[in-house]
Amino acid sequence: MALQKSSLTETEIIKAVCLKRQFQSAYGTATAKDGASVSAQMNELSSKDNRDARKDQLKLALKVWTASGKFIKSQCNKGRIVDTLLFGTFARADTLDSAAANNYCVYCPGPKALFKLGENSENVIDIPQSILEEKLIQLNVSSVAQVCGTSVEQVQSIMGAIRDEVVEAIFQRKANIALNFGVGVLSLYHNGNS
Repeated sequence: MALQKSSLTETEIIKAVCLKRQFQSAYGTATAKDGASVSAQMNELSSKDNRDARKDQLKLALKVWTASGKFIKSQCNKGRIVDTLLFGTFARADTLDSAAANNYCVYCPGPKALFKLGENSENVIDIPQSILEEKLIQLNVSSVAQVCGTSVEQVQSIMGAIRDEVVEAIFQRKANIALNFGVGVLSLYHNGNS
């Protein structure tokens, strides 16, 4: 489905997270250029004096999102099923069904889905256990952290804050969301469908 004008993207979600300081505590453990802790500097991210800190936080969050997407894409291209830990599972169509075309990825929301899934060739409600046992891997948070030059805790905090913001935007603000995971765009709608 085409991206609607009223849909929020991952970039807009991440900006909202930074403004709300949802992962401030994880980011605050980083050190400033002079080696001093920046946690005191992070107390008021919304003030004009801390625009640079907010920009750094935004850059880190975008870097984490991009690195996660690249990991998902590379693993899907290797024939693996990738559990994102917070957003569901992705796999190439030919990984799940050898007769399927290999030019698209399939999404499965997982067992504790918050959204109703419209099942079609790109969305599946369930993946057979035998395939999961053979090909399922989880998002390698350590790898993402290393690529981004940050800690595992920060990556987990950032991804969790993004997920929380997505849920809030959909269920409280009734927004539609379009998240680019590097293998395609996951569209989530305010009526609870994906």
